[in-house]
Amino acid sequence: MGLYRRKGSRFWWMSFTVGDERRFQSTKTSSKEIATKIWKKRDGEIALGLFKIGWPGERMTFAELCDEFRSSHSSTLSMNSQRNHRMFSKHLRQFFGDRNLIDPPADGRGVPGLSTPPAIAAQSKDHCQRSNRQPGA
Repeated sequence: MGLYRRKGSRFWWMSFTVGDERRFQSTKTSSKEIATKIWKKRDGEIALGLFKIGWPGERMTFAELCDEFRSSHSSTLSMNSQRNHRMFSKHLRQFFGDRNLIDPPADGRGVPGLSTPPAIAAQSKDHCQRSNRQPGA
């Protein structure tokens, strides 16, 4: 790992290795002192296994996304809306579980993390029947 300046950039850059992959990232500061602190923090995150690379969906589960949404957005809404968000979150978590956001669907088609619409409808119907509820209710 190291700090350096790229030609034509006013910012300090850091290089680091995670696993077998070498990564390069701007510290977004022109201060060498602050850049050094950022670099040392990243070094500590890597050493403790806290730094993850890749698309956020590879690191985040649906349940974590629900928690993030509720803590950052729902708390600014009315109590009634917050109650609704808790209810929606509960039911969506039951349906999607703790899978990562980019887990491939079971049928191998559609949007990563989600099945195709007909499959979702069938899964929802099955889930509702297991929960003794009507689909769409």
